[in-house]
Amino acid sequence: MKLIKRLIGPAIILTMFTIVVFNFAQEQSSDSRAKNAEEFDGVAVAVPDEYESKNQTSVEIGKTAPDFTLHTMEGEQVKLSDFYGEKVMLNFWASWCKPCRKEMPEMQKFHEKYGDKMNIIAVNATGYETTEDNVQDFINKYNLTFPVPLDQELTVSMDQYQVFNLPSSYFINTEGKVMEKYSGSITFEVLKEKMTNLQ
Repeated sequence: MKLIKRLIGPAIILTMFTIVVFNFAQEQSSDSRAKNAEEFDGVAVAVPDEYESKNQTSVEIGKTAPDFTLHTMEGEQVKLSDFYGEKVMLNFWASWCKPCRKEMPEMQKFHEKYGDKMNIIAVNATGYETTEDNVQDFINKYNLTFPVPLDQELTVSMDQYQVFNLPSSYFINTEGKVMEKYSGSITFEVLKEKMTNLQ
């Protein structure tokens, strides 16, 4: 009985220590995607150490944008080819990406004023998120009203569009062709310019 009493104290301490270590590890892993990225000139460079793309070719300028079908947090389907015939900014982002946070208010402002002239589709690289709750929190924080489809398996961002830098945007004309790729945070004024230049 005395032996048991002697062991209770160290056991409690060991248990508390284990809990502290576990919680610390959880905090570290919750930001693991951000730690696997470096920021250069307004671009977060995602290092896909856990993902190997099946596609070895990048999207070609002047070629038809690869079609895809994804779903939003609300379960609404977003199919790129449904927008062929209209101007589109196809954006790829993640909630931990600082440059993405910088450009989102600009994109929302543009959408509110010119959304009828150029569509914004902001694909979240969900496979790089710790949890989808982060995506919803981000949408709520910036009051985003344009489509935000989730790329849970990274098949669109990585396989089809070869996106390694976040944010990255593709500007697609009314014929459904990729006319330009833009890396880094974008501003309201640059969006206006890109919209005007798209035919």
